[in-house]
Amino acid sequence: MGKEILIAMNKNLNHIQKTKEALLIQGVEKLKIIGFDNVTIHNILTEEIYILYFSSYLKKISDPKNDNEIIAIKELKSFITKRREI
Repeated sequence: MGKEILIAMNKNLNHIQKTKEALLIQGVEKLKIIGFDNVTIHNILTEEIYILYFSSYLKKISDPKNDNEIIAIKELKSFITKRREI
């Protein structure tokens, strides 16, 4: 029984990770639309100006599609908050 629980938990973590990646890609696309041509999924969480816009984008997601998206958004917001405290 324990093995099945671990497998299910691992699948859920993979779904959350994929959802975070999808949100990052969407964020990059949004920032490129408004003129930030150099933004990538690698620097969207490291450059302060990108972080500000991406954080705003996350706050505007009013209707998450599922629980994984809710968790992914919360984790990204938490990461951003911790990063800004440093």
